[in-house]
Amino acid sequence: MATSIPKDQLALLRDFVQLCKAQPLVLTLPELGFYRDWLVSIGGRIPEKPTSCHGTCPCDEPVNGNAAHHTHETPEPAKEHAKEPEPESEESDIELDTTGVIEPDNDPPQPTGDVDLEVTDEMVDESDEKRSQAQHAFSEGNMEEAIKLYTEAILKNPQSALLYAKRASVYVKIQKPNAAIRDCNRAIEINPDSAQGYKFRGRANRLLGNWEEGAKDLQTACKLDYDDQANEWLKEIEPNARKLAEHKHKRDIKKKEKELKERQERIRQVQEARKRAAEEQERFAASGGGGGGFQGGFPGGFPGGFPGGFPGGFPGGFPGGFAADDADEPADEPPGRTFTGEVIEHYRTRWTNLTPNLVQPGESKASWIAKEEAVVVTCWR
Repeated sequence: MATSIPKDQLALLRDFVQLCKAQPLVLTLPELGFYRDWLVSIGGRIPEKPTSCHGTCPCDEPVNGNAAHHTHETPEPAKEHAKEPEPESEESDIELDTTGVIEPDNDPPQPTGDVDLEVTDEMVDESDEKRSQAQHAFSEGNMEEAIKLYTEAILKNPQSALLYAKRASVYVKIQKPNAAIRDCNRAIEINPDSAQGYKFRGRANRLLGNWEEGAKDLQTACKLDYDDQANEWLKEIEPNARKLAEHKHKRDIKKKEKELKERQERIRQVQEARKRAAEEQERFAASGGGGGGFQGGFPGGFPGGFPGGFPGGFPGGFPGGFAADDADEPADEPPGRTFTGEVIEHYRTRWTNLTPNLVQPGESKASWIAKEEAVVVTCWR
């Protein structure tokens, strides 16, 4: 025997049916398995769940605080916007004058002495004597002897930046740039204002083809202590260094432009996706929720109401039949309109025991339905 249904439960049922009309895929939620089974048992058809969702997806809405998990496929960008990445020019494309560039030396590091050694005046005097002998050997063209004597001088006074720079000059002369760079680095560590250290490191970098590093070192050497030879070497290296600097500047500009275009494209895709979702939602609302009820419908509709009412009732109520009077329910507003104060108050009252302040002033009905569908579902679990 059919009995009347409380007004608040009838209102919930009407909202749930309206939600299913607007978004039939709600019926595919795992939590509604018991409801799907009943619909199928009376001849209803359940829409198939897609492998990917675009626009407004009911699967994204939380149910009892837990989001339903499914696989989303990232939509491919429009073909007209797809472009092959522009190849970046390499340094090999730049015409550089490589005259004088040599293969790097790979000898074991030369002795450098202990910089923490406590040097006595006697040791300084002995170091100066070795340095004088090394300079003489260098002037005689005996480079190996000069290196040997400079090394002995360094071991006597390892805290002298000048000795390292002098030995570096010999390494540059015999074209061992890596050895020269090691000595210059030590000289600059001891004395950051060592003009000789920057001068010979710049020349060594030039021999290795490190144009920009060499130009920077030679510029620093000239600033610290102008030297005609250092300035001459700088003029020799500047054309290549300038070409590389200009090339890197252009490359950086292209990189930033590319990153900006990619960012703008990502923003465009997001905006289009949001626009499609909004349009789809508005279409559902404008068509009265899809006009036709559950996808596929119930065979023959609901002639005479649900057969036999809801025997046994839905969990939480609906003992059967639909005898309630809903004349005092506020009328639904046309699609695209916003809720009035009266409707807002009605819905707030209706959901007081579930979620307070669901409906916000100025919120569209379609937006409210999509946002609160999980709460509706919860009522029927």
